[in-house]
Order: sequence, then C-alpha cells, then structure tokens
Amino acid sequence: MKVQQEVKELRKLWGGFWSSRVLLTANNFRVFDYLTSPKTALETAKARKTDPRAMEIMLDALTGLGLLRKSGGKYRNTPLAMRFLVQGGRYYQGDIIRHADVLWQNWSGLDEVVKTGSPSRRAREHESFIKGMHNIASLKAPEVIRAVDLKGV
Repeated sequence: MKVQQEVKELRKLWGGFWSSRVLLTANNFRVFDYLTSPKTALETAKARKTDPRAMEIMLDALTGLGLLRKSGGKYRNTPLAMRFLVQGGRYYQGDIIRHADVLWQNWSGLDEVVKTGSPSRRAREHESFIKGMHNIASLKAPEVIRAVDLKGV
C-alpha cells in the first residue's frame, strides 16, 4: 500500500503539467473571454479559429478541471473562471498566465541547458510580464493598503 501512495505522489509530479498546459492554451486562445455565456464547442472553435474536435477535447478538459461547466452540449465559465480569467475583470489573471506560458517555453529547454551549460531563451515577451505583475498586484493591493498606516498622509 505504501508503494502505491508513493507512486501516486510521484505521478502528481510528472503529470502535473497536463492541467497547466490546458489552462495556458485556453488562456492563449481567450476561451474564457468567449464563454461568459453558454456556447457549443463548434461555436467556440469557429470564434477562436481552431479545430472543432480539438476545441471540444480542450473544453471537456477544462470542465474536468472545474473551470467550465457543460450542460446540454454547451460550455460556460464557472464562477472561478469568471472572476479570474475573463479579461477586464477586477481580478483578471490572464496576463500572468500568459507570462507563465513564456516561462514554460523557456523551461522546456532545460535538458539542453543541463547538457551544455548554456542558457536557453526560447521566448521573450515583456508585455505579459509587466501586465502580469499588475494582475498579481491587484490581488494584493487591498491587503497592503490595510497594513500601511496612512493617517496624516
């Protein structure tokens, strides 16, 4: 039984990228912006200019991750996705997720870095980093304001 538990933990480590990749790709195609109201996979694929079958697979994966709900063949954002993944929302986190995709691309060269000792820079995208820092700050700003005594300022 202990071996099964240990291998389960190991599997979480090596398989953790699956969920991340689905989220990063959905964010890149702005799926959450489109699914503020119920839409079919075909409607979503047409609007996002993607393959219908591949889009449906991804939407099902996002449903499994708890980011979408599916009812009657139509998908829509969950409250979590509405709050954090729809552009223009107060707590939007899509820019930092786009920056995470840049990091993904760069970290994907780690085998070559370890082999050669040379750095790998597959992707650069400063705008997502700058906007991503704003995404993070928007979550922390109220906490910081409460912590700082601004009396007399």
